[in-house]
Amino acid sequence: MKIDMHCHLDLYQNPFEVAKECDDKGIYLLSVTTTPKAWEGTKLLAHGSSRIRTALGLHPNLLIIEHTKLSFSMLYYLKLSISVRLVLMEELTSKSIGTFS
Repeated sequence: MKIDMHCHLDLYQNPFEVAKECDDKGIYLLSVTTTPKAWEGTKLLAHGSSRIRTALGLHPNLLIIEHTKLSFSMLYYLKLSISVRLVLMEELTSKSIGTFS
């Protein structure tokens, strides 16, 4: 089993092809956004994939620009994203005990 815990799927030239390739090759992927605003669109790139999850992120280089745009709802999504990542990591770990080669 292959797992990529930090990928910017939305920055690939052909993200739908990358998502399909991950499914075809059995790769689990955590797609991370560079801004909170990009979360909904990036999540759609993995629609239908059982192996890809999207996490809301904020790239440190964009923090100064984005910090003025953050709202309470975005902070809620950030907290939710962290929770989802922890659950996903626990889920993958529990399913993969003894299967790494």
